[in-house]
Amino acid sequence: MAILSSLPRLAHADRLKPFVFRIAHNRCVSHVARRMRERTNQEPWDDVAAEATSQELLLIEQERSRRLLEAIRQLPLPYRQVMTLILEDMSYDEVSEALGISVANVGIRVNRAKQQLKAILNHG
Repeated sequence: MAILSSLPRLAHADRLKPFVFRIAHNRCVSHVARRMRERTNQEPWDDVAAEATSQELLLIEQERSRRLLEAIRQLPLPYRQVMTLILEDMSYDEVSEALGISVANVGIRVNRAKQQLKAILNHG
């Protein structure tokens, strides 16, 4: 509903994807802020189901996904936002527009997030 009610403000139809992600991002930020106020500890994401040829490969892939998602959850919010959008196959330009930051800033945040993820995953 938020997207439909906001469509009249879309200036360029070719920029629909970042426009939709911007709305989704704002909704998510509102949701996170509300949840933090409520102080609930429910996990927002389910484990990612991996396609595998054997049960062992499936378990390995599930563990990797779980560890990555857990590591992403530990990142500071600006890095977590950028990495989440990058994992949604958005380009740096689209992330830049969705978050209202420069493309250069997207690159900086991605690099810093990757460094922190590497440290988190190697430490754990």
